[in-house]
Amino acid sequence: MNKRLYVLAANDRFNYGDLLFPYIISRYLGQYFNDIKYISTTQSDLSSKGGFKTEAFKSLYNIESGWENHLIVAGGDSLCAEWLQILSYVEPGVAYIKRISGKLSRIGIPVADKFAEKLIRLAYGAKTRFVFSVGKNELPEFKSIVYNSLGGSRVLGTDILNDLAVRKILSSVDYIAVRDKLVGQSLERAGISNAVVPDSAILMSEVFDEQLLYEHLSVSRDLLHEDYIFFQGADYIWMNEYDNAASQLEAIAEMTGCKLCLCPIGTALGHYDQVALRQIAGKLKSEKTLIDDPSIYDIMWLIKHSRLYIGSSLHGTITAMSYGVPYIGYGVNKLKAYIDTWSCDPGHFVNKDTLIRAVKKYYGKTSPCADWKNKVLQSFKEMSELYL
Repeated sequence: MNKRLYVLAANDRFNYGDLLFPYIISRYLGQYFNDIKYISTTQSDLSSKGGFKTEAFKSLYNIESGWENHLIVAGGDSLCAEWLQILSYVEPGVAYIKRISGKLSRIGIPVADKFAEKLIRLAYGAKTRFVFSVGKNELPEFKSIVYNSLGGSRVLGTDILNDLAVRKILSSVDYIAVRDKLVGQSLERAGISNAVVPDSAILMSEVFDEQLLYEHLSVSRDLLHEDYIFFQGADYIWMNEYDNAASQLEAIAEMTGCKLCLCPIGTALGHYDQVALRQIAGKLKSEKTLIDDPSIYDIMWLIKHSRLYIGSSLHGTITAMSYGVPYIGYGVNKLKAYIDTWSCDPGHFVNKDTLIRAVKKYYGKTSPCADWKNKVLQSFKEMSELYL
C-alpha cells in the first residue's frame, strides 16, 4: 500500500523557525513515503518567503482511503497549544477576541478565556482538543502520529497534564520528542513517555548550503564583505525600552568594530519583531542595516555570515548553533530552557540589560554542534521504524 505523510506545523504565518520544519522532515523522512501533504491551521501560501503551501487543518478530518497515512507534528512551541492562542497569530479577528478575553481574565473573570476558546473551536469546526497536540484517539485514521521537536511552555507551571483527557491524547501518540529537559520532566511526571532531543532545525546547515541560500537572497549581497553583528528582538521584550537596546548596541558596535544588522525573525500577529527593530534602528548613530521584509533564506544567510548573533528568537539561536556562529540569547524562557539543556555553557542566555558584558565574553567563540545533530538523526531513525 502507498504511504502518505501529513506534516502538521504552524506554516501559515511568518515565524522563521516554524517554516523550517517541513524542509527538515522532508529531507530526512520523505524517502519512506510516496506522497507528502503540508497542513496548518489555515490554507496558506508563503512560498515567496521560503515557506510551503499548506492545506487547512480540516484536511485531517477527510483523509483519502486507500493510503497508509502517517502524521508528524513538525515542531514549535506547540505542546497543548489551544486554538485561541494559535489562531490569534494568523487571524486578526481571533487576535482581537484573545485580547478582550485576556483583559476580562485579568480583572477577575477567568472563565472568559475558556469561553473564547470554546467559541473559536466551534467557529472553526475543530474536532481535536488542541491544534498541534493531536492523538490517535481523536484521529484514528492515522497509522502513526509522531511529535517532533516540540516545546511546551504551556505545560510548565500549569495543571493541564493532570487532565485525564489530555493524558489520553498524549498517551495515544507513538513517539514524542521534546526539545528541552523541563518539558521532558513534566511529561515524565504525568506518565507520558518522551525523548528529549535537540530541535531538528539544528540540521539546517546540512539542508541549506551556501549556494542554495545565495540563489534565493533578496537582501544585498554587499553584507558578505562586511563584519556585522546580527541583532533581533521581539517588540514585547523591548517595548518602551528602545533607548536601552540602542545604547547597548552602540557600545557593542564600538567595542567590536562591527556594523549592526537588525533583522526581524517573527513578523506575524503577536510577534512584531519589525516594530521593535524599526524603533531601535531610528535611535542608532552607528552604521547599520535594517532589514524590513526578509525571507527564511535571507535570515539564515545573514546569521550564517555574521560575526555574532544576538537575539530572543529560539530558532535564530539554533541557526547560529547550526552554522557555528557565536551566539547570545536573551528575553524568553523557552530560549533559556533550550540553552540550559543543550549549550555547553548556560551563560549564553543573559538578561537583556547585560548584552555588553555577554559580548565581551562570547564574541569570537563558537561551540561545536556535531553531537546535537547526531542526536536528532538518531531520533529520526527511531521515527522511521514506524514507517517500515
